[in-house]
Amino acid sequence: MCPETVHIESLHLRVSGMDRVQAASFGEKVASGMQQGLTAQQSSEQIGSIDLRVSTPEGAPQDDLAALVAERILLGLRR
Repeated sequence: MCPETVHIESLHLRVSGMDRVQAASFGEKVASGMQQGLTAQQSSEQIGSIDLRVSTPEGAPQDDLAALVAERILLGLRR
């Protein structure tokens, strides 16, 4: 069973080529992807920070990039 909410106190992403509106939308997509990927066991887990670097092809769709970032964050949570 997936949790109903994901609380992210702060999310710092550095993505070239996005304005503030695009960046806010991207952050929401990452959070949504994380919520979909969380299991009940992880629903109350707290972390300090995760440092990750993701390289993608130029022109990759924003939805694909957000899904990849969410997946990498979730992998970091499982370690």
